[in-house]
Amino acid sequence: ASGATLLRHGARPALSVAGGDPGAFGAALTSMAEALASFAAQGFPVDQSGEWVLPLAGHAAAGQRERLREALASLVRLLASEAVRPRAAEILAQLAALVPAVARWPALWWQVLRPALETHQQHVVPILRALGYIAGRHLAAESDLELLRVIVTQTGVRASDVLQSLIAEGLATGVIGDLTGERELVVQFLRELPFNSPTIYATYRRLQQDEQLSATERRARTQALRAELETLAAAIRAGELTREQERSELLGLVLYYVFPPAMSSSQQDYLRLYHAMPDRPGDTARLDPGPCQHRALQVRAGAWEVVPGAVLEREPWRLLLEVALAPPAAPREASALGWQLLGRWVEGRLARESVRRELFAALLARFRANGMDLPRAAELPAQLLAFREFLGDHLRDLVEEALLAARAEDEVRYLRLVRDRLAPRPTVGPGLVKAVWATLEQARTGRTTRAEATRRLAGQLAAFAVEPDSLLERLARAEGPEELRAWLAQLDAREVELEPGKEIGRLLADLAGGELRAMNGELFGRDGAPGKLRYAVSDGGGTLALRLEVSKRKAHAAVGLAEGVCVAVDTELWNNPDFLQVIIWDESGLCAGGMHLLVCSDGGERYLALPGINPSLRLLDQVEPGRLLDLLCAFAWDLARHWRLAGVWLPASPGIHSNRRAIHAEVERRRWPARSVSRQVFSFRPFAYSFAEVLEVPAPAGEDAQPSATRG
Repeated sequence: ASGATLLRHGARPALSVAGGDPGAFGAALTSMAEALASFAAQGFPVDQSGEWVLPLAGHAAAGQRERLREALASLVRLLASEAVRPRAAEILAQLAALVPAVARWPALWWQVLRPALETHQQHVVPILRALGYIAGRHLAAESDLELLRVIVTQTGVRASDVLQSLIAEGLATGVIGDLTGERELVVQFLRELPFNSPTIYATYRRLQQDEQLSATERRARTQALRAELETLAAAIRAGELTREQERSELLGLVLYYVFPPAMSSSQQDYLRLYHAMPDRPGDTARLDPGPCQHRALQVRAGAWEVVPGAVLEREPWRLLLEVALAPPAAPREASALGWQLLGRWVEGRLARESVRRELFAALLARFRANGMDLPRAAELPAQLLAFREFLGDHLRDLVEEALLAARAEDEVRYLRLVRDRLAPRPTVGPGLVKAVWATLEQARTGRTTRAEATRRLAGQLAAFAVEPDSLLERLARAEGPEELRAWLAQLDAREVELEPGKEIGRLLADLAGGELRAMNGELFGRDGAPGKLRYAVSDGGGTLALRLEVSKRKAHAAVGLAEGVCVAVDTELWNNPDFLQVIIWDESGLCAGGMHLLVCSDGGERYLALPGINPSLRLLDQVEPGRLLDLLCAFAWDLARHWRLAGVWLPASPGIHSNRRAIHAEVERRRWPARSVSRQVFSFRPFAYSFAEVLEVPAPAGEDAQPSATRG
């Protein structure tokens, strides 16, 4: 098996360094065989190691025999180290995704990837993921690698966030146009302003390039800018802003930084939200979180891996992978994309693969405009999950954003199209005329009672606005089927009340539901068949420190934008004293999503409902979703006990209880008992959500059963 692996994955790299010399070819194969033997001795699967490591080392060697030996030795040494070994499989998977970039830029291995592994060891995975996006889309010259090298070796624990939030997002949005040309300025910015924001960088760049300022003045203004940014960020986290801070030109920028958006949002969106929402500290004084406030969580990180012996079927990923590999489309305005989506859906064309391909390409273009991308392959667990995350989470955000933009542009047209699709006007066809005529004939001849005929007619004409009691007399005047048809054609259609936001879920199901169900079945099991991935938490995976805060401060209203929920702008919901927000703060003081709290009444008892559990996708990418859900529900139970409530509910509708597919899957897996309750009004705009079916969240047991300062 190892010999076959060596030839299958090592022959081409060996030829590239041999230069036609048979002896050199044999020596290269020998080096590769020794590397595979070392990996096998450490317990790595030989075939997988060969598939991922040999091409990487071969491309890094760039035709030099000694470089091949050095690259192989480095990989063996780094991946077999005691610190890295528990996460080596996940690191290998990320390195495999970078093979095409190393093929184009061999120096990427020597200048960036190897130093990243040496510096960050088991914590390198998010760094490699960000480098994969940057190298795959934005490297223009080998000199660009120097800035990446500086970041991975000199910014410490900030490296992954610098690469993702500043470099990748800055390149995607055009704020950073040239990694080589702006290298010195970016490095200076990172040293002087520890804010990984393209917008803050752009402000800093304007300041540094202002030729009317002396060097001393630039330094002084930079220090003043840093002081204002830090003070403003601290005030936003605390929820207490002075009048002067509210008037600061930097307010929208820092709100955007502290509450990273889940969907496309501008600084103006943040400012409008801040000024629209009243400050309501009295709501948390009335419903005081008490000892639950600022709950600290320690959540262990891990990684998904293929169950030993499982074979994954890749067909569910085929279409989306083809779209990801095709030449990228230019991003459209959100409203234009909304009309495109709505038009194809109303036409009933989403079952066609060609139409789904067109729409996936348009949505992916918007996704890329936000500084994100899909992998270039669908082989490894991390890659497979990235595609599933796109369909299950990002796609909902993108579709919702586009449809809401279209609705804002022309609400009358939008609602007409939605009604045409979800509640089309009933037609009077031959089948209906025949059925109604038969019922009338049976009533005339006495073969059925008047009451039974009235009941049947009410059912047959349920789509029309009719009065059942007078229906029989009115229709019985018809002397034949043709006259009956004329009578029926005069009936008005029954007004159908459309569920708010239902079109979003229906469109998503028609667009991507088939692929998503197939992906979930392959990865996590279905119809009694076991899943083919499992989540493994290792001792070397580290932990994430999180903090939970209950708030109704206006400075914290932007948590809704970080959650990616459409009701973030709902002032009537915000003004409900029984509605509260939970903010999930990460260890750097940035919002990592949140959770809605709604105190409800039913049958003389009060309950705590959770109409929105929405951790950020970045957080869900780092922890096991089920464990995070358990910790959030345990926190909710602690609040319910402190407030003397009868229990904790989760709205049964997935569209209300979370926008995150990973949370949906975990809720489904738990099979919590369902219950009908009196209708509970949740939101008012842009959709009037309510619920009358809930899942009863069980009180936590074991380590989560009692309040404590730290959970994990």
